[in-house]
Amino acid sequence: MEWDWHKFRKDTAFATRNLVWYTLIMSVVTEMVSAMVSALTKTGGSSESLISEVTGTAASAGMIAGVLIGVFCLFKIDGTKAEKIDIFQKSKRKMTAGAFSRFCIYMIMAQMVFSLIAAAAELILNQLGLSMDTLTELASVGSDMGIMMMIYAGFVGPVVEELVFRGFLMRRFEKYGKGFAVIVSAVLFGVMHGNPLQIVFGTLVGLILGYIAIEYSIKWSIILHIANNFILGDVIGGLFELLPDHVEEIAFTAFLGIGFVIGFVLLIIRRKEWISWLKENAAPGSYYLNALTTPSAVIFIGYNLFNGLMLLALIFMEPFL
Repeated sequence: MEWDWHKFRKDTAFATRNLVWYTLIMSVVTEMVSAMVSALTKTGGSSESLISEVTGTAASAGMIAGVLIGVFCLFKIDGTKAEKIDIFQKSKRKMTAGAFSRFCIYMIMAQMVFSLIAAAAELILNQLGLSMDTLTELASVGSDMGIMMMIYAGFVGPVVEELVFRGFLMRRFEKYGKGFAVIVSAVLFGVMHGNPLQIVFGTLVGLILGYIAIEYSIKWSIILHIANNFILGDVIGGLFELLPDHVEEIAFTAFLGIGFVIGFVLLIIRRKEWISWLKENAAPGSYYLNALTTPSAVIFIGYNLFNGLMLLALIFMEPFL
């Protein structure tokens, strides 16, 4: 592929610059709505549990409003200042029950990788008298969520994230190769999570969802994203939480372990297909470096990594608080 350096930098800068604007708008709206809801529902002399519930509802309402207004502004800018991109374009490949089941297994594999990273980090920090519990709780979806957070994490969040990362970003990068588009959008998706435990997990999930969106349809990546967050994270996770404490962790780890083994076997069986796809859709290494080092990409990555460092700082400061 002939590389037009100027156009490449212009295209990637446009995409990442508007990702920064989306993040800024989302963050500001989230904080404003959270503060307003909290102020409107605050009552004097309330119990600690009620205050906690109100705070959680306010935060969830803020996040829902933030991502919805953010994605609206993103596509408003995209529709007026750039060439038209059909993010809902369909591929000739048809999704089958077997293929969708395989992708579900791959998502469980990614969850197992997350669990292993979390366990290793916890083991290391325990030697220092510290714990990763705060980060793990922030990264996990459980049955104790309020209804607003369940709506956000299980439905609104996945839909908006797919529109932003597999729609707006990936489709704009696609002209420089499918592999490039999937990988760069996945890396930015992983970094977006901020939480150090979720960056690797988010990137792996982004690779799976990106492949589905570009080879099948964004409709299927949205469905799988919802299935991962709501069914695997909330419904199945909640069912395991009904078990006695001493059984829950063992049972859930066994569930993830079985899924990981099945997924690994599937990857081995289908390795020629994956290798062929990577070779056919690979981009020069300089593409990735240059896309991720545009000023706006550096700002986006730096902002989210800074948030991650602040979370790590909380871990080390917790014994002194």
